[in-house]
Amino acid sequence: MPTTDRLTLTMYRSVMRWAKAYGEVPLVLNPADTKAVLPAAVGRNGKRAYDLENTSVKHLARQAFAACKNFEGDAQDMAWDRGLKAVQLLHHDYTGRAERIVETQAAHADRNNVHYCVGQVFRHRTYGYKGVIYGWDRSCERDQSWNDKFNVDPNQPFYCVLPDEVDCQRLFGGVRISKYVAQENIQLVKSERGVTHRAITNYFSSFNPHLDRYVPNAHLAFEYPNDFVTEEDVTVSDANAPAAEAEGATEAAAPAAEDDPEIDVQAVEKG
Repeated sequence: MPTTDRLTLTMYRSVMRWAKAYGEVPLVLNPADTKAVLPAAVGRNGKRAYDLENTSVKHLARQAFAACKNFEGDAQDMAWDRGLKAVQLLHHDYTGRAERIVETQAAHADRNNVHYCVGQVFRHRTYGYKGVIYGWDRSCERDQSWNDKFNVDPNQPFYCVLPDEVDCQRLFGGVRISKYVAQENIQLVKSERGVTHRAITNYFSSFNPHLDRYVPNAHLAFEYPNDFVTEEDVTVSDANAPAAEAEGATEAAAPAAEDDPEIDVQAVEKG
């Protein structure tokens, strides 16, 4: 086998080793980077047909490795160049992302004292708006001035939530993108219609009316490994959780918009 052929296959073996190391991480390539991983040249049959339905690195690397075996001449040289760029791209742009996702998962593996889960629908005890939880911190991660302003105990779990846009229009006079809510202000509700919010699909794949909660997408489920329950184990998992009230069971006075904190939605890659 010519030297260039061996080097090209070595490059794509490196890509596959990278994919194996982060195989469980729900990380997909950006569309532009997909082209950088796959060889652009055609093989002996004059065709280059890649399956791009699955854009995981492992899937793409296997296709590239198999394609390289059929390249020769200039096509092989081009494949070698693409393989080198693919290795550089993964280590420079994606290794850090993958490791941060793994670190986030480790931080959320222990749910001690965290009463609620991503995907659960709630109503704010004070302000009355409905929302869905898409993340949580073990304690408040805002600064002291924030705590002083809103007069909440920082030594309790806090939840990143998407507030219902219809409720926000009614209560605040405008849409609120995201809220940061203390655990003491969360009251689960039964909500067959779910929550109206433009960013729902960034975090969840569907709404399960039987569980009264949203199903997290692959990325969110990975970062919060013990948060989502199936219909089979919902009874066991919720045995010690505060009971959900029927939607609309309580009414709260409309507050001023400034009374409740607002943060930006953190964009996540779809998994």
